[in-house]
Amino acid sequence: MGDDPPRDRMSQRPAWWPDPRLGLVLATRLLSVLAGPVTLYLVATRRSLAEQGFFFVLVNVQALASLVELGAGTIVVQFISHESPSLRWRRDGALEGESVAVARALGVVRQGWRWYGSLAVLLLLALPVGLRAFGAAAARSEVSFDVAWTTVVIATAAYLPLVPLLCTLEGAHGLLRVQTMRLAQSTTAILALWFGLVSIGALEAVMMFALSWLAVPATWLAWRHRLFVAQALRARGNEPSLAAAQWRTGGTWLVLWVAPQLLPQLVLAARGAADAGRIGMSLAIATAPVTLAGAWLQSRYPQYASTLTQSGRAALDELAGRAGARALAVCALGGAAATAATWLLHRFFPHLADRLLSPGLVAALCATGLGWITIHSLAAYLRAEREEPLFAATSVGTILTIAMTALAASRGAETATLVYSLAVLAITLPIVAIAFRAERAKRAGILSV
Repeated sequence: MGDDPPRDRMSQRPAWWPDPRLGLVLATRLLSVLAGPVTLYLVATRRSLAEQGFFFVLVNVQALASLVELGAGTIVVQFISHESPSLRWRRDGALEGESVAVARALGVVRQGWRWYGSLAVLLLLALPVGLRAFGAAAARSEVSFDVAWTTVVIATAAYLPLVPLLCTLEGAHGLLRVQTMRLAQSTTAILALWFGLVSIGALEAVMMFALSWLAVPATWLAWRHRLFVAQALRARGNEPSLAAAQWRTGGTWLVLWVAPQLLPQLVLAARGAADAGRIGMSLAIATAPVTLAGAWLQSRYPQYASTLTQSGRAALDELAGRAGARALAVCALGGAAATAATWLLHRFFPHLADRLLSPGLVAALCATGLGWITIHSLAAYLRAEREEPLFAATSVGTILTIAMTALAASRGAETATLVYSLAVLAITLPIVAIAFRAERAKRAGILSV
């Protein structure tokens, strides 16, 4: 693969011509979104309701792989973007350019390895916790849980050290090549998931997905960029102080991830696998528009920092505002389609609709997705300056949301879902919006001095 198109060539394309970087990100996300209904259909028709509940527990664990890339990984992308004008990729996959910029980029990778390595260790320590928390319930439901849980946790932990390498490639003119790999990664993992659902079992299918998700990028890095990996292994010194910002960024994404992913688990503990399966299925449908809308933001993350550096805050405001508005539009349209699809299932396929919540509650979950996209948009804008000032606000809002959801879980899936949606939109989103306005006003005051 050659390098991504230079910035000047990209800027000379006609306005109506699609941005290939955005196109690839959208293709990868669209693949997952289009595959979602097939996956949910296979779960609903080929697997038991008890399996469905534990299926979404494992899916949530494997989702940590994507979480850290879209969360803490974005700070790596934006740090590298500041150095990107002085960096380029050789045909053999090695990184070259100005020596100081190369050293800083490799330093970011090594620091990322320490950060993600620690996260991987924490995830492995959760192995016995999950076995103890869900093992007895799985045995009562006659679901084989232990092997699948162990495999998914280990595969996800092994994937985390690859994230700094992939994010560095994205930030240094490598978005096209990385997204091409991700398209192959998603395709392989989804096919493995479907094969498992049809021929083996729901939990074994997630296990096959997690192994495929690890194998494709590991093979690609060894084939295309082994010299870059060797450079990072040999590098010493010149490590920028991104640890604090990365920790807060990772924390922000983690707390934003926890609330929706804990919803099925809280109901599982309070009401059993059947109710948890209905919430998990409904949440998967409502999350699909959020996944697609996130592509509009992710494709612009590498540009945020470079735009601020090269063109100033006004240009960043325009870029971030346009990306955020389009992401919200995509999320809203997708949410409307998801709600309509749920209504059709309830109207014409009641035997499948029994696996879901009502269309009104799916609509509430879709509205919650608009709230999450708004929060991510605000955080990404402030993150362009390599800072993460919204961690405290998102943490407070999420803790309140989880507490309210936990209290409502014993009343059933419907009540827990409604309380969760109201808490996100009426508590978490306003808290984050107030913090964003205060931080932006503070930065405007600093600029005016």
